[in-house]
Amino acid sequence: MVITEDLLVLSERHQALFDNHPYGVFTFGMDGQFQSCNAAMERVTGYTADHLQGFHFNLFVELGYRAQTQAAFDRARNGEAITYETMDTHASGHPYSLEVTNFPVTIKEQIVGEYGICRDITDRKEQEAQITYQATHDLLTGLPNEASFKEKLRDALAADGERGSLVAMCLGLDGFKPINKELGHPVGDQILMTSSRRSQRESERHYNVRNGRATPIAMKIPPQTRLKVRPTFRNQCRIRLAELARTNSTKHSVATNVVAITTN
Repeated sequence: MVITEDLLVLSERHQALFDNHPYGVFTFGMDGQFQSCNAAMERVTGYTADHLQGFHFNLFVELGYRAQTQAAFDRARNGEAITYETMDTHASGHPYSLEVTNFPVTIKEQIVGEYGICRDITDRKEQEAQITYQATHDLLTGLPNEASFKEKLRDALAADGERGSLVAMCLGLDGFKPINKELGHPVGDQILMTSSRRSQRESERHYNVRNGRATPIAMKIPPQTRLKVRPTFRNQCRIRLAELARTNSTKHSVATNVVAITTN
C-alpha cells in the first residue's frame, strides 16, 4: 500500500514537471510520432496537443533540416541523449529556430520511446547573425570589412596553392581627403557608399569585394576571370567609379587609383 502511494506521488510529480515546464516538453513513440506535449509546446509550435498527436515530427520541420533532425532522433532512439538545433515551421507558416534535447524513455531496460525538451531560439539566432555581420562587414557600405577580406584571401591563397593564378586589386580614391575636409564627412560617406555600390555592380558575381577606410575598396579575383581583369575591368573601374560631389558652386573630382597584385 505504501509502495503504491509512493508511486502515485512520484507519478504526479513527474506529470507536474511535464505540464508546468517553461520549455516545450513532448514524447515520441519509436516511430517518431507525437504522443503527448505540454502547454509550452503548444505555444512554441502554434499547434494544439490534439493536432500534433499521431503525426511524425518531420512534418513540422523545415525541409533543409529534416535529415539532421531525423539523425538526432535515431541517436536518441539508440540510447543517446543529444542536444541539437533545428528549424521548424510554425502553425502560422513562418520558420523558427529551435534548440532540442532528445533522450530515450527506458522501461525495464528497454527503450520504448523518447522524451524531448525544446525552446524557441529564433531571437538568439537573429542576434548572433547580427553580431557576426557587424564583426565582418563595414556598416556604412555593407561590404565585407578588412578582417573578412583577409580571411577570404588566406583561404583563396591556400586553395590556389602554387598555381599562381590569384589576382587581388586595391582601388584607392584620389582626391577623397579634401572632400571630407571641405564638404564634411556626410558627403564623404555618401561617396564611399556610391563607389561601393558601383564596384559591386561592376564586379558582378565573379569577385569578392571588401571595404576599408584606408584603402577604400579591394577585390579578390578567381583564376577563371583573370584574363578579363586586365585591362578591361581596371579601366571600367576608373571610368565608373569617378564621382562628382557638388556643394553650391564648388566641385570636387574623385578618381580611382587601381593596383592589381597577382600571385605569379
